[in-house]
Amino acid sequence: MDWFIRRKAAALLYAALSFQEDARVRDKNQQELLNDVHSVAINSASKLKFSAHINPLGDLQYAYELAKREKAEQDHHKAMVEQSQNDNHEQSKPLEYLTLYVQITNYSEQDKFEDISLNLTGSEHLFSIQKKWYRSPLPVKGRQGSIPGPAPQWQEDFLSPTEKDYNNTKYLDSLLPQTQIRLELRMKSTSVLPLEMIWDSGVKVAFGIPPEGEMICRFRDEVGRYWHRTNQSLSDEIYRTWMPEDEPTPKQRRASEWE
Repeated sequence: MDWFIRRKAAALLYAALSFQEDARVRDKNQQELLNDVHSVAINSASKLKFSAHINPLGDLQYAYELAKREKAEQDHHKAMVEQSQNDNHEQSKPLEYLTLYVQITNYSEQDKFEDISLNLTGSEHLFSIQKKWYRSPLPVKGRQGSIPGPAPQWQEDFLSPTEKDYNNTKYLDSLLPQTQIRLELRMKSTSVLPLEMIWDSGVKVAFGIPPEGEMICRFRDEVGRYWHRTNQSLSDEIYRTWMPEDEPTPKQRRASEWE
Protein backbone atom coordinates (compact mmCIF):
# COMPACT_ATOMS: atom_id res chain seq x y z
CA MET A 1 0.00 0.00 0.00
CA ASP A 2 2.81 2.39 0.88
CA TRP A 3 4.43 1.51 -2.42
CA PHE A 4 1.25 2.44 -4.28
CA ILE A 5 0.98 5.79 -2.47
CA ARG A 6 4.61 6.64 -3.18
CA ARG A 7 4.15 5.73 -6.84
CA LYS A 8 1.05 7.89 -7.10
CA ALA A 9 2.79 10.82 -5.38
CA ALA A 10 5.74 10.49 -7.79
CA ALA A 11 3.34 10.50 -10.73
CA LEU A 12 1.61 13.62 -9.45
CA LEU A 13 4.97 15.34 -8.89
CA TYR A 14 6.10 14.43 -12.40
CA ALA A 15 2.84 15.74 -13.85
CA ALA A 16 3.22 19.03 -11.94
CA LEU A 17 6.82 19.47 -13.10
CA SER A 18 5.80 18.64 -16.69
CA PHE A 19 2.99 21.19 -16.50
CA GLN A 20 5.40 23.86 -15.23
CA GLU A 21 7.88 23.06 -18.00
CA ASP A 22 5.11 23.20 -20.62
CA ALA A 23 4.01 26.57 -19.20
CA ARG A 24 7.58 27.90 -19.42
CA VAL A 25 7.85 26.72 -23.03
CA ARG A 26 4.51 28.37 -23.87
CA ASP A 27 5.61 31.62 -22.20
CA LYS A 28 8.93 31.53 -24.05
CA ASN A 29 7.22 30.89 -27.39
CA GLN A 30 4.71 33.67 -26.72
CA GLN A 31 7.53 36.05 -25.78
CA GLU A 32 9.44 35.17 -28.97
CA LEU A 33 6.29 35.75 -31.00
CA LEU A 34 5.76 39.15 -29.33
CA ASN A 35 9.40 40.04 -30.02
CA ASP A 36 9.00 39.07 -33.67
CA VAL A 37 5.83 41.16 -33.96
CA HIS A 38 7.59 44.14 -32.36
CA SER A 39 10.58 43.70 -34.65
CA VAL A 40 8.39 43.85 -37.76
CA ALA A 41 6.45 46.80 -36.34
CA ILE A 42 9.59 48.77 -35.50
CA ASN A 43 11.07 48.12 -38.93
CA SER A 44 7.90 49.48 -40.53
CA ALA A 45 7.55 52.50 -38.22
CA SER A 46 11.24 53.36 -38.61
CA LYS A 47 10.51 54.39 -42.21
CA LEU A 48 9.18 57.70 -40.88
CA LYS A 49 12.09 60.04 -40.11
CA PHE A 50 12.02 63.34 -38.20
CA SER A 51 14.68 66.02 -37.76
CA ALA A 52 14.91 69.65 -36.59
CA HIS A 53 17.54 72.13 -37.81
CA ILE A 54 18.59 75.75 -37.53
CA ASN A 55 18.85 75.94 -41.33
CA PRO A 56 16.83 74.03 -43.95
CA LEU A 57 18.47 70.82 -45.10
CA GLY A 58 19.95 70.91 -48.60
CA ASP A 59 19.98 68.10 -51.17
CA LEU A 60 23.73 68.42 -51.62
CA GLN A 61 24.00 65.10 -53.45
CA TYR A 62 22.68 67.05 -56.47
CA ALA A 63 25.38 69.10 -58.22
CA TYR A 64 22.94 71.95 -58.90
CA GLU A 65 21.83 72.15 -55.25
CA LEU A 66 25.44 72.03 -54.03
CA ALA A 67 26.39 74.91 -56.33
CA LYS A 68 23.42 76.95 -55.04
CA ARG A 69 24.43 76.32 -51.42
CA GLU A 70 28.06 77.30 -52.05
CA LYS A 71 27.00 80.55 -53.76
CA ALA A 72 24.59 81.36 -50.94
CA GLU A 73 27.38 80.84 -48.40
CA GLN A 74 29.70 83.12 -50.37
CA ASP A 75 27.02 85.82 -50.60
CA HIS A 76 26.33 85.51 -46.87
CA HIS A 77 30.02 85.84 -46.01
CA LYS A 78 30.33 88.92 -48.26
CA ALA A 79 27.29 90.53 -46.62
CA MET A 80 28.69 89.85 -43.14
CA VAL A 81 32.02 91.49 -44.07
CA GLU A 82 30.24 94.56 -45.45
CA GLN A 83 28.04 94.78 -42.36
CA SER A 84 31.10 94.54 -40.10
CA GLN A 85 32.81 97.35 -41.99
CA ASN A 86 29.74 99.59 -41.67
CA ASP A 87 28.95 98.63 -38.09
CA ASN A 88 28.55 101.57 -35.70
CA HIS A 89 29.02 99.25 -32.73
CA GLU A 90 25.39 99.69 -31.67
CA GLN A 91 24.06 97.33 -29.03
CA SER A 92 22.47 94.41 -30.81
CA LYS A 93 18.82 93.79 -29.96
CA PRO A 94 17.87 90.57 -28.20
CA LEU A 95 16.14 87.89 -30.24
CA GLU A 96 12.35 88.00 -30.12
CA TYR A 97 11.97 84.65 -31.85
CA LEU A 98 13.94 81.87 -33.49
CA THR A 99 13.31 80.17 -36.82
CA LEU A 100 13.54 76.38 -36.83
CA TYR A 101 13.13 73.97 -39.76
CA VAL A 102 11.51 70.58 -39.22
CA GLN A 103 11.60 67.86 -41.86
CA ILE A 104 9.49 64.69 -41.74
CA THR A 105 9.96 61.98 -44.38
CA ASN A 106 8.00 58.81 -45.12
CA TYR A 107 10.52 56.47 -46.77
CA SER A 108 8.05 53.58 -46.93
CA GLU A 109 7.02 52.30 -50.36
CA GLN A 110 3.48 51.45 -49.27
CA ASP A 111 2.67 52.48 -45.67
CA LYS A 112 0.87 55.71 -44.83
CA PHE A 113 1.38 57.26 -41.39
CA GLU A 114 -1.51 59.01 -39.64
CA ASP A 115 -2.07 61.40 -36.73
CA ILE A 116 1.33 63.07 -37.10
CA SER A 117 1.88 65.73 -34.46
CA LEU A 118 4.66 67.91 -33.08
CA ASN A 119 4.81 68.69 -29.39
CA LEU A 120 7.19 71.09 -27.67
CA THR A 121 7.72 70.10 -24.04
CA GLY A 122 7.37 72.89 -21.52
CA SER A 123 4.24 75.04 -21.44
CA GLU A 124 6.32 78.24 -21.64
CA HIS A 125 7.69 77.28 -25.09
CA LEU A 126 5.38 78.06 -28.02
CA PHE A 127 5.68 77.83 -31.77
CA SER A 128 3.84 78.78 -34.93
CA ILE A 129 4.04 77.28 -38.42
CA GLN A 130 5.09 80.01 -40.83
CA LYS A 131 5.40 77.94 -44.01
CA LYS A 132 4.71 74.35 -45.05
CA TRP A 133 5.95 72.46 -48.12
CA TYR A 134 5.45 68.95 -49.52
CA ARG A 135 7.29 66.98 -52.16
CA SER A 136 7.06 63.56 -53.79
CA PRO A 137 8.97 61.65 -55.09
CA LEU A 138 11.83 61.80 -52.64
CA PRO A 139 15.31 62.94 -53.70
CA VAL A 140 17.64 60.30 -55.09
CA LYS A 141 20.35 59.24 -52.65
CA GLY A 142 24.00 59.68 -53.64
CA ARG A 143 27.36 61.21 -52.80
CA GLN A 144 27.69 64.98 -52.44
CA GLY A 145 27.57 66.64 -55.87
CA SER A 146 27.31 63.31 -57.70
CA ILE A 147 23.80 63.64 -59.21
CA PRO A 148 23.24 66.00 -62.16
CA GLY A 149 20.32 68.42 -62.29
CA PRO A 150 18.07 69.82 -59.54
CA ALA A 151 16.34 67.85 -56.81
CA PRO A 152 12.54 67.32 -56.82
CA GLN A 153 10.81 70.62 -56.17
CA TRP A 154 8.95 71.56 -53.01
CA GLN A 155 5.30 72.60 -53.32
CA GLU A 156 4.13 75.16 -50.76
CA ASP A 157 0.91 74.25 -48.99
CA PHE A 158 -1.92 76.31 -47.50
CA LEU A 159 -1.73 77.10 -43.77
CA SER A 160 -4.79 77.06 -41.56
CA PRO A 161 -5.32 79.71 -38.83
CA THR A 162 -4.73 77.00 -36.20
CA GLU A 163 -1.33 76.17 -37.68
CA LYS A 164 -0.36 79.86 -37.53
CA ASP A 165 -1.38 80.23 -33.87
CA TYR A 166 1.26 80.03 -31.15
CA ASN A 167 0.95 76.96 -28.92
CA ASN A 168 3.08 73.93 -27.99
CA THR A 169 1.37 71.28 -30.18
CA LYS A 170 0.63 71.06 -33.92
CA TYR A 171 -1.35 68.34 -35.70
CA LEU A 172 -0.24 67.52 -39.25
CA ASP A 173 -2.70 64.82 -40.30
CA SER A 174 -1.13 62.06 -42.47
CA LEU A 175 1.91 61.51 -44.70
CA LEU A 176 1.66 59.33 -47.81
CA PRO A 177 4.38 56.85 -48.88
CA GLN A 178 7.50 58.37 -50.47
CA THR A 179 6.44 61.86 -49.36
CA GLN A 180 8.26 64.54 -47.41
CA ILE A 181 7.05 67.59 -45.47
CA ARG A 182 9.14 70.59 -44.43
CA LEU A 183 7.97 73.17 -41.89
CA GLU A 184 9.35 76.58 -41.11
CA LEU A 185 8.58 77.21 -37.45
CA ARG A 186 8.78 80.41 -35.46
CA MET A 187 9.65 79.77 -31.84
CA LYS A 188 9.07 82.02 -28.85
CA SER A 189 8.98 81.67 -25.08
CA THR A 190 6.96 83.18 -22.25
CA SER A 191 9.84 82.50 -19.87
CA VAL A 192 11.53 85.38 -18.06
CA LEU A 193 14.86 84.19 -19.45
CA PRO A 194 16.03 85.72 -22.76
CA LEU A 195 14.92 83.53 -25.63
CA GLU A 196 18.42 83.09 -27.03
CA MET A 197 19.58 81.56 -23.71
CA ILE A 198 16.82 78.97 -23.86
CA TRP A 199 16.84 78.12 -27.54
CA ASP A 200 20.22 79.01 -28.90
CA SER A 201 23.97 78.97 -28.47
CA GLY A 202 26.85 79.93 -30.77
CA VAL A 203 28.15 76.36 -30.95
CA LYS A 204 24.76 74.92 -31.84
CA VAL A 205 24.14 77.52 -34.53
CA ALA A 206 27.59 76.95 -36.02
CA PHE A 207 27.03 73.21 -36.37
CA GLY A 208 23.33 73.36 -37.27
CA ILE A 209 22.26 71.41 -34.18
CA PRO A 210 18.65 72.02 -33.09
CA PRO A 211 17.93 74.28 -30.10
CA GLU A 212 17.81 73.09 -26.53
CA GLY A 213 14.49 71.75 -25.38
CA GLU A 214 12.64 68.68 -26.58
CA MET A 215 10.38 68.49 -29.61
CA ILE A 216 8.51 65.21 -30.03
CA CYS A 217 7.12 63.92 -33.32
CA ARG A 218 4.35 61.38 -32.70
CA PHE A 219 2.56 59.30 -35.35
CA ARG A 220 0.36 56.24 -35.87
CA ASP A 221 1.09 53.33 -38.18
CA GLU A 222 -1.49 51.59 -40.38
CA VAL A 223 -2.45 49.01 -37.74
CA GLY A 224 -3.06 51.59 -35.02
CA ARG A 225 0.21 51.53 -33.05
CA TYR A 226 1.54 54.92 -31.91
CA TRP A 227 5.24 55.79 -32.04
CA HIS A 228 7.38 58.85 -31.44
CA ARG A 229 10.78 60.33 -32.19
CA THR A 230 12.52 63.22 -30.45
CA ASN A 231 15.08 65.82 -31.52
CA GLN A 232 17.08 64.98 -28.36
CA SER A 233 17.96 61.49 -29.58
CA LEU A 234 21.50 61.31 -30.95
CA SER A 235 21.04 57.84 -32.43
CA ASP A 236 17.77 58.31 -34.35
CA GLU A 237 15.87 56.09 -31.92
CA ILE A 238 12.17 55.34 -32.27
CA TYR A 239 9.93 54.69 -29.27
CA ARG A 240 6.57 52.96 -28.84
CA THR A 241 3.89 55.26 -27.41
CA TRP A 242 1.30 53.38 -25.38
CA MET A 243 -2.06 55.13 -25.59
CA PRO A 244 -4.58 54.91 -22.68
CA GLU A 245 -6.91 52.74 -24.73
CA ASP A 246 -3.99 50.53 -25.77
CA GLU A 247 -2.41 49.91 -22.37
CA PRO A 248 -0.11 46.88 -22.75
CA THR A 249 -0.10 43.71 -20.72
CA PRO A 250 3.02 43.04 -18.59
CA LYS A 251 4.30 40.63 -21.26
CA GLN A 252 3.79 43.18 -24.02
CA ARG A 253 5.59 45.82 -22.00
CA ARG A 254 8.52 43.44 -21.32
CA ALA A 255 8.69 42.61 -25.01
CA SER A 256 8.85 46.31 -25.89
CA GLU A 257 11.52 47.25 -23.35
CA TRP A 258 14.33 46.43 -25.77
CA GLU A 259 12.94 48.93 -28.30
